[in-house]
Order: sequence, then structure tokens, then C-alpha cells
Amino acid sequence: MSAKFVNIGVDQGRCNFAIVAVDKEVDHPPMVIAAAKYNLALGVQFSASDVLLKLQEAIDLWSWMQQTDDRPVPEVDQVNVLTEQMSVRNRHCKQFGVDLGKLLQQSVNDEGKCVVHLLQPHLFRVGGVIDHAGVQIVQESSLTQCRVEGYRVRTAVTQSRTAKYQKTTVDNVEPPDTGTESDHDMPDDSYCRKKQMSASICRYFMEADASKQADMQVNVCPQWQKI
Repeated sequence: MSAKFVNIGVDQGRCNFAIVAVDKEVDHPPMVIAAAKYNLALGVQFSASDVLLKLQEAIDLWSWMQQTDDRPVPEVDQVNVLTEQMSVRNRHCKQFGVDLGKLLQQSVNDEGKCVVHLLQPHLFRVGGVIDHAGVQIVQESSLTQCRVEGYRVRTAVTQSRTAKYQKTTVDNVEPPDTGTESDHDMPDDSYCRKKQMSASICRYFMEADASKQADMQVNVCPQWQKI
């Protein structure tokens, strides 16, 4: 039997915290099986431990990670949690980034079955998501590549008994969508354009018929499209 995985993408923010689950079986196209967005109702001052408590008690992430008996997504061989890499200029980059990733990894029951990763930045860079998403979604959603200025990445992977969390330090990384309160100093036009494209991709997935899914080489669970 081929191995099965669930990849959970996480877009962090105090007011908008989004998660998407993708089921992946070897030799089969990935399938989007669930998606949700939450308001964590965090104040301006909080720690990574405060975020972890919210994630364990207030949203579905903990069950999606197969850390509870209630498992709304299929049980699989391994869950990969992919957290958004945030701008170093975001005041909450540590609470939502490296610190949260460490706590998530340390809190799982079996580190071999649930691994937390830090996503590489700039999904809309050359060679990023646009080059692999399919022709129709790029054309219909008006997706464009964004130029990356001053991009430097230094990666160190820690592998200890309590953490396999991939830590990356980076300049000029996208900040999260935090609602009406600004937590960062980034160019508004560039940031808004990236967020608009991300929203367009989400809408496209929710409305994609069989032909569009085949073009993307990604299946979408019909039940999720009805939400």
C-alpha cells in the first residue's frame, strides 16, 4: 500500500488565521479536503504559548494534526504542518513563526507522524506557485510573478528528540493578513497585490470544475466546494 500524507498549510494572523488540508497519496494527484479561517481574538501583546493554547482549544488544527481522537480528516501515515514565513519587520514574527513552530513540534504525540515546517517565502516569485499551478488558473485569476528585492535566506535544520522544525531567517518576507490593525511596515501595493492573488486562488479552487482541476493537477473535495 502506498504511503498517504496530509499537508496542512497555515497562514498566521491575529484576526485572520487560515488553515487548508491537502490529502496526498503517492502516485495520485493531491486533493484539497478541508479549509477554514478563524479569528483568534489575540490582543496586541501575546506569546507563542498563547497562540498554541488557542490552536489547541478554539480551532480544528489540533484535530487535523491527528492529535485528538476526533479526526475529521483521513488518518494518514504522516501529517506535515507548513507554517507561513513572516516578515522580520512584523512585530509578531517570532510568536507566529519560529517560536510557534517549535512549540507545535514539541507538543505532538509522535514526532515521526507529525512534522512542522517553515515555508519558503515568496510563493509568487519566479519558479514559484505560478509556474506550477496550471495554465487556466494563471490566466483566469490574473496571477503575476512578483519581483523579490534583497532576498537572502539562511537555513538551519534542527533534529533533536523534541523538534524537527526547519528554521529559516529571511529578509523581505510577506507579512500575514492581520485585519484592520497594522502590525508591519511593508509596501502597501505589493502586499495587497499578493493577498488579492491568494484570495483569487482560493476562490478558483472552490469553483473549479473537473476540467480546471485536471489542468491544475489538483483535485478538490466536492463537499468542501459546497461550503
